[in-house]
Amino acid sequence: LIIPFVMKNRVNLDPLLTLIVLFVGGRLGGTLGLVLAVPMGAILVAFLREEAKTSEPPH
Repeated sequence: LIIPFVMKNRVNLDPLLTLIVLFVGGRLGGTLGLVLAVPMGAILVAFLREEAKTSEPPH
């Protein structure tokens, strides 16, 4: 349970989201899914944050 809090500091990913991503990655991809889950989750969150910034209308 310490890993989600470490990941929050390293990749700026919420601890609950880290657990969800690890669970889904493990279920879908087994060991490889667990290894790739957090980086893929961080990429997805960064993409969604950028998308939210660019979709706001300019003032």
